[in-house]
Amino acid sequence: PAAHAATSNSPSPVVVTEIVADNTGADDFEFVEVHNLSDATVDLAASGITFAYSYDDSADRTRDVAMTAEPLVLAAGETALLWVSYTSGSVDALARSVADFRAFHQVAENVQVVRLTGQPGIANGGNRGIRVLQNGQLASWSHAPTGGFGVDLATQFRLPADVAEPRLDVLAVNAAPTPGKVAPEALVRP
Repeated sequence: PAAHAATSNSPSPVVVTEIVADNTGADDFEFVEVHNLSDATVDLAASGITFAYSYDDSADRTRDVAMTAEPLVLAAGETALLWVSYTSGSVDALARSVADFRAFHQVAENVQVVRLTGQPGIANGGNRGIRVLQNGQLASWSHAPTGGFGVDLATQFRLPADVAEPRLDVLAVNAAPTPGKVAPEALVRP
């Protein structure tokens, strides 16, 4: 697709395009949306792609928390959801099913949903992000600004103009979530 042609120089074929960190009631259904920019199938594990929760909107990884995704293979141009799953206080995402997650966010059956563990939630107030690592090296990151999340609202990201820039730009804050559906403008460099 044309939207993918502009991304061929990306350091990683996978980027984070949306984060939802605050749900009505307990935060049992937080998620990170990922998209395969490439024109090839990407097996995250075989490609050495992993994730980290970040506190800093910079390349500084000293405070990062490693996160583990269940096995996931993305077709060319496919978008999937990483469901942030943990137990802490009133939150018990691990007691919920994928069917519960799909119902809560009205996710289509053709969108893959896998669990992402290792961090007890994403800060509702923002100023947090998710990094994509490839073979342990920083490939890209998406960082929500302070105030970027409202209840059941998302921060959405877009590719930066410079292909060498690993930080995705913020496309929208406090936006209606679009789980599994990336806005076309998010995939075209400005």
